[in-house]
Amino acid sequence: MYRFLPGPLLGLLLLMAITINTFVCFVPILFLAVIKFAIPNDRWRHWWTRPLVVVAEAWIHGNNFFQRLALPTRFEFRGLDDPRLRRDGRYLVASNHQTWTDVLLLQYLLIDHIPFLRFFIKSELIYFPLLGFAWWALDMPFMKRYSAAKLARHPELRGKDFESTRRACDRFRLGPISIMNFVEGTRFSPAKRDQYKSPHSHLLKPKAGGIAAVLDAFSGDLDTLVNVTIAYSRPNMDFRDWLTGKVERVIAEVTVETIPQDIRRGNYTDDTVYRERVQAWVRELWEHKNERLVALMNEMSEMQRPGIESPQEKIPRT
Repeated sequence: MYRFLPGPLLGLLLLMAITINTFVCFVPILFLAVIKFAIPNDRWRHWWTRPLVVVAEAWIHGNNFFQRLALPTRFEFRGLDDPRLRRDGRYLVASNHQTWTDVLLLQYLLIDHIPFLRFFIKSELIYFPLLGFAWWALDMPFMKRYSAAKLARHPELRGKDFESTRRACDRFRLGPISIMNFVEGTRFSPAKRDQYKSPHSHLLKPKAGGIAAVLDAFSGDLDTLVNVTIAYSRPNMDFRDWLTGKVERVIAEVTVETIPQDIRRGNYTDDTVYRERVQAWVRELWEHKNERLVALMNEMSEMQRPGIESPQEKIPRT
């Protein structure tokens, strides 16, 4: 399709296709969500999440189909053959974050390899019309965060965000789960990198508190990290660039790592030694991730030189 259409028209058609797919899948999700809301027993209510996840995964497969059909982008996904990636596993997923495309790409990348991906959502968004109800029905963990200014005015709130995260994750303590965390806290840009004085060329400073909150919420039972590094061939691209086919290639590299025993559980708020251990571990992860990003971007630059043939497209099973 992309060979015959100008970029703006391609982007409009792809956006329309994803929007229609969203509405088609959203109707049964809302119907099932109403039934789930009416179920009084928590155990049965949790079981009822399964058909909701089936519909949500059908939505992801639909989006993947439209992206493969419409985009000229070469998708290269590495590391998905690791035997530790299982649909019945329990994972903390961490990724760099440059654009809203990352969310679609992570779903594309990990669908059928690990359990349905859950993202932390601000507690205020539960009141967002229709979507908030759907997110609740899909067991997306809602968490309450407090700004540094508010904590300064109300020190009694310190640690409350960890408590809200723990409550949000209670329902996932026993079954398969994939919890996503964008460690940088916001999307990367060169301006933000300079503003926040990041030591990394392609990443913002990592925030260890989010990972610590998840580990604390699972009381040490979460022991595997799915570490994803995403590199786009178009520097500083945005979602519009993605939709209009301006991104020639994307590489997503997955590594599966064991979370060190001594940071799986601890008091991040009050235990200085534990906090420093978590921060040191996250800093090391991010230093290595920046090195991998540099290597992947250099690799794509080399492949774009005249006379060098691009590798065969590699797409995960869907």
